[in-house]
Order: sequence, then structure tokens, then C-alpha cells
Amino acid sequence: MFEVFPQADRGLVLLYGPDGSIPSLLTSEQDLGSALAERKSGTALSRLRNQSATQQQAELKLSRTVLNRVRAEKSAVLIEKSGSMSLVDISSVMCAPMLAGSDDLGLLYLETKKIAQAFTKDDLSIMSAVAGQIAVVIRNSDLTRKAASEAAHKESLSRFLSPQLVDQMLKGKLSVKLGGTEKKGTMFLLRYCRLHETGEQDGRRKSW
Repeated sequence: MFEVFPQADRGLVLLYGPDGSIPSLLTSEQDLGSALAERKSGTALSRLRNQSATQQQAELKLSRTVLNRVRAEKSAVLIEKSGSMSLVDISSVMCAPMLAGSDDLGLLYLETKKIAQAFTKDDLSIMSAVAGQIAVVIRNSDLTRKAASEAAHKESLSRFLSPQLVDQMLKGKLSVKLGGTEKKGTMFLLRYCRLHETGEQDGRRKSW
């Protein structure tokens, strides 16, 4: 994003958790790989232009006004310098949701301090397109991970249950839980004996 928008000073990629939650802390470089692979909670990655490893911050800094507006409208917004933004020396902000169909997966955020190079509506259109492409990649990754998890779960269940029961469980028609009930009953044990024949010169004899 810094290459596409050379005036940008700070960028943020935010993925909501599976329940739509927003992380309060940034994801560290060491935890980024596992966080994206598991996707059990929200993930946030922030970058400053020419940022060094020692400059990385832990707290997620994002305007709640911008966040709530993007989530509510599900559309990209462009905010120019005004009001409280002047206090933090920000010229303009772009924020675009990452939408995959009707699913809102997160958002992209860029800000610049350069008044002479403030973001424009054309910039916002480009950012929206990029956010859409990223959303497709994320959704495909989620679907692949889900399919792999279901395949492993099905293989594990197939060790103990018939294929028919496994299919019903995966479709949500059958629930298997630990526990049970105590009942009185009768058990029949059947022993089968095989009859085989042996032939002799003076005749045939049958034996068990």
C-alpha cells in the first residue's frame, strides 16, 4: 500500500474475529503466522513508513468514529483534516472495508500527514478495489482451512462410526456427546460350530 500511495505515513490491516470482535492490541511479527493460520480471534497489523523493529507498538490505535462508520455503512470513507484530527497532525484518512459477498472481514486504513498530498476520491476508489481483492483471498483461505478441518474430523470419526452416522453428524442431524443411561437388559452370546466332512475308503463320515 505504501508503494501505491507514496504519501501514506501509516497503514493498518485489521481482521475481525470470527464473532466480529476487534482486537485491542496489535499482532506481533512472531505471532502473525499462527494468528492468520488459526483465525481464532481478531488480528491487527500496523506499519509506519520506514518503521524499524524497535518502533513497533503494541496498542491498536484507530479512530472509533472511523471504525464505526465503515462497519455501519460497509463502504469506504475519506476524511480530511478537521476538528480533532488536527491535534494529531493528520492531513487525511482513508478507510475501506474488506467485503467478501455479504461478509465483512475487516478493513484497510491509511493516513497521511502531508497536507499538499492529501488523499483524493480516486485514491479511495483504488483502495476499495484493493480491499475487495484482499477480502477474496482471506475468504478463500478460510474456506480451505475449514475444508481441511472437516476432512480431518471426518477421518477421525470414521475410525469409530459407520459412514452413514458420520455424514449425519457432519450435517448436524446427529449429535454425539459423552455420557449415557443405565438400563437392564439381556445379552445373548451365540457360538457357531462349523460342520465339516471327511471322506474315507469305506464310506463318508460326518464330524463336528
